[in-house]
Amino acid sequence: MKKLILVLILIISITGISSAVDLLSFPGAIKPGDTIVNVGFTFGHDFLSGPCFGVTGSADYALDINFPLTVGGETGIVFTPVRSSGYESMVIIPFMGRAAWHPDIELENVDLYAMVKLGFAIGFITNPRPDSVYSMAGGFCFAGIIGGRYFLSETIGLFAEVGYEQYYLPFTDTFQGVPLARYTITARFLTLGLTFRITND
Repeated sequence: MKKLILVLILIISITGISSAVDLLSFPGAIKPGDTIVNVGFTFGHDFLSGPCFGVTGSADYALDINFPLTVGGETGIVFTPVRSSGYESMVIIPFMGRAAWHPDIELENVDLYAMVKLGFAIGFITNPRPDSVYSMAGGFCFAGIIGGRYFLSETIGLFAEVGYEQYYLPFTDTFQGVPLARYTITARFLTLGLTFRITND
């Protein structure tokens, strides 16, 4: 009897959740044709340097199709700190395309989304050791993100994104005349900031 009651509760809960979520429509906060602009602060970790931080800017367009999808682009700048061991610090500039799915969970002024990103990042050595020569190359970058926005008004809101975003950057360190192939992996985990909605009205 107890098992039957638990099964019934589970069925009712799943039915209630599914009826409150529309997987094929934009949430009320977003309409097809809208442009969403985001500016934020981002935090992560560099394989060589430790914790890193940066700023990011992006723009997304809500496609007018029978699926709640936005597409857009993103860039920014990520700073890695000076390493205590005397190695380099770096500045990384990514250029990424992005696509996000926005299911309607029927909460007013709320936009939740799942996003993928793909692109290319370039890096610059900003604090080279005096006994080394560096040659930096660009590298592949990608991300899987879960995010959400809360609109304070028709045009302005707050957003947060969590996930994994990786920049793979190979470089050559010529130390005392000997070239050494190296690489660094920098990952972003958290982005917080402001979002701006531009309607098509």
